[in-house]
Amino acid sequence: TLQMMRIQRDLEELSSILIQGRWRCFKALFTYRYVRKAIILLQAHYRCYVQRVAYHDVLVRVVKIQGKWRSFRSQKEYTRQLKMIITAQAEIRKFNARKSMIQQSVTK
Repeated sequence: TLQMMRIQRDLEELSSILIQGRWRCFKALFTYRYVRKAIILLQAHYRCYVQRVAYHDVLVRVVKIQGKWRSFRSQKEYTRQLKMIITAQAEIRKFNARKSMIQQSVTK
């Protein structure tokens, strides 16, 4: 009877120790998973931020390059058209000069 009571008390003590251990394990695992999810979420947001900054830098550079290229192309086209206009004007002046020379020689 006394021995049975000791055994019963020891069993209860062991049971409570086992239950407390399981509870602590569950609580620690729950906390670990919660913290792990939070860390993963923070990392994902940080990586997204870093990618957005990198993309923005690349976008700024691309826009600059496109602007320079378009400027170069339009300057080249302007120069080509200017040469054609100057050539056409020279031909017209030449034609008018010949016409005027012919009229002067006919009138003399």
